[in-house]
Amino acid sequence: MTGREATYQLKKLALKIKATRTIEILSVSTGLSGLAFALVRLTTTLPYLPEATAIVVFAAVLIQRIIRTNTFSWDEMQVALFLSRNFPELKDSTDLLVAGKTLTTLETIQRERVLSTIGAIVPKVKIPNRLMQGAMILIVGVVAWWLLPARQPGSSNAEPIKPAMQVTAGKPLPELENVVTRVVPPAYTRVKAHITAGRDFSAPLNSMVSWTISFRGEAHDPQVILSAIDSLPLTADKDGKFHMTRRLKQSSFYQVAWRDDHRKLYVSDFHRMDVIHDAPPVVEITNLLQFNEVKPGDPMQLEVKASVSDDYGVAGVHLVATVSKGSGESVKFREEKLYFDQPGPYGKRGELTRTIDLVKLGLEPADELYFYAEAHDNMPVPNVSRTETFFIALQDTATVVAVEDSGLGVDLMPEYFRSQRQIIIDTEKLLAEQRKIKKQEFNSRSNELGFDQKTLRLRYGQFLGEEDEAGIGVVAAPPVEAHDEKEEDEDPLAKFGHQHDTKNEHNLVADKKAPAKADDHGHAEDEKDEDPLKAFMHQHDSEEEATFFVQSIKAKLKAALTLMWDSELHLRMYEPKKSLPFQYRILALLKEISQDSRVYVHRTGFDPPPIKEEKRLTADLTEVFNSSEHTGAMPVMEYPAVRAALDHVEALLQETEPMVNDTTKILARRAGQEVAIAEVQHPGKYIQALSQLRKLSEGTTDPATLRPLLQSLRKSFWSILPQETYSPHRAGRTLHPLDKAVLDNL
Repeated sequence: MTGREATYQLKKLALKIKATRTIEILSVSTGLSGLAFALVRLTTTLPYLPEATAIVVFAAVLIQRIIRTNTFSWDEMQVALFLSRNFPELKDSTDLLVAGKTLTTLETIQRERVLSTIGAIVPKVKIPNRLMQGAMILIVGVVAWWLLPARQPGSSNAEPIKPAMQVTAGKPLPELENVVTRVVPPAYTRVKAHITAGRDFSAPLNSMVSWTISFRGEAHDPQVILSAIDSLPLTADKDGKFHMTRRLKQSSFYQVAWRDDHRKLYVSDFHRMDVIHDAPPVVEITNLLQFNEVKPGDPMQLEVKASVSDDYGVAGVHLVATVSKGSGESVKFREEKLYFDQPGPYGKRGELTRTIDLVKLGLEPADELYFYAEAHDNMPVPNVSRTETFFIALQDTATVVAVEDSGLGVDLMPEYFRSQRQIIIDTEKLLAEQRKIKKQEFNSRSNELGFDQKTLRLRYGQFLGEEDEAGIGVVAAPPVEAHDEKEEDEDPLAKFGHQHDTKNEHNLVADKKAPAKADDHGHAEDEKDEDPLKAFMHQHDSEEEATFFVQSIKAKLKAALTLMWDSELHLRMYEPKKSLPFQYRILALLKEISQDSRVYVHRTGFDPPPIKEEKRLTADLTEVFNSSEHTGAMPVMEYPAVRAALDHVEALLQETEPMVNDTTKILARRAGQEVAIAEVQHPGKYIQALSQLRKLSEGTTDPATLRPLLQSLRKSFWSILPQETYSPHRAGRTLHPLDKAVLDNL
């Protein structure tokens, strides 16, 4: 055996001696403390005195035995001396194996002899111990703790203590036997009172919930704990059962808690209480389009069909109609409430009808009717729901004037400008109805949308100084000039396109060949009219400069006007589908313009504090400090106990055989309080996590199922913790893209 192997064997023997002595000391200490607990419990009724006595005895015996046996002082040198005393063949030289000094020649020869002998001796070493004595003391202490009964109040202290072997059975511990939950829903729901199938239950909002709880054995101070916060005591009846009634306001969870004769607290598992909220009624109009037009000659009666439903019952349904009469600033509105032909109540579902007489409502040509259906349920504070608003317009033929222009009908100018968004909506509606309407109507509506696009273009063009643009409406035609018979026919689409190659082009560009005219002094007009300061002046009378916008906004507005030309062209050519992409780009540009025009000016300034005259020229700087300001809010860490428990759970999962210790119980108890708060905010989501934390805090977890339990808890903890946002910061090191992708996926 080499020297290193011999040293390892000595260390191994030292650890074995320490472990044996530790088991021996713990057995004796536990047994004596259990015996002391049983004897004190038998002779007194003071609360917590037996437990305190047991703790004191355990600590005293433990310290005394450790000091007396020198348990933790065993090392390689102590083991070497022990072997030298008990094995003569080692020649009292085992200490040479662990000597920290330089050996002489004689000591080296002796050390080699010990190395050749110790290999056969180590397996024969028997460590002296008193394990059998410690085991006997432990058994006696456990039997006494289990069998000796507690002293009842009022008994005599002189009563002889019966031997432990004569006690056959102790008083049974109280256990939860049954929980019966009766739910009485509110009267308006028309749901009968019932008893739930299990301890978890759901009930309508504001239901009266009654618990009837029975125990096996004698339980003291029973109570129901709601959401781990509110404790409600139970009332006992003559049959030994306990009762409690409470109105259900929100989803939560509950536990049943009780104590035994020794004031030890017992708590049941977590059970859910889910509140079923009353949903608002569902109402819809089934036979009408949202926009309807009544033309001359159409019936003036309109039938409205509606369907309504509710989870507990519909109390009432009606129509809210608004009549719009007049135009411009003289428009007037009148609101009326119209009821359906079928009177209520309607139960949980109903099909209703109502015929609206437009004449009786006073509608005339060019008037409009807006209406929607509104329903409410039979809840004390009813839930109300309504449909979208439906529109009915009566066409006014007196204001519709059409002119013939290349076969296309164009209406006169409307009284309002249509927005770009409304043009998009009308274009999409036209495309959706293309298969349902005639081609002539399709072309007419497309042409009308082109006119609306032109109107909008002219409106925005005014902001860019396009004063010379043709106005909105009918423009007087220029006098007809005589044309040669050989002149080409007029292009029918010339009026609807953005033409650049016109006959007036030569007037817009100066002719290079034409000589400049001279004035009376012999100077050319071009030279005379050119202003040398023109490049440095801010022109206001220019069409390009007469605008309310800065240059960037002006560029966007010009781009929008250019797109409006293209959109109008396709609408005039009856191609609304090709016009839509231009319309969307126009709308996006107009939105950007509205955002760019917003200006924010931050108020600046500094008001110095007043100077105290009596401190001037004194050189007193005691109240002078450097100016500092903290601009960022200190981050508040949410759920600190859950985060600490999550770190501990991760550490346990890294172990081969995870074990529950005191730290686990403390962290589980603290995390349970925060998980209970999260459960109140999200009813029914963390019930399982609360049950698992209670098992960990009480130490009742089966080691075989500990790892799956910890994995489930880790998942629940991660779902509770909020998503954190990270601010931009400088990277501390360069990360390979592959490593970054792996970390992101993790």
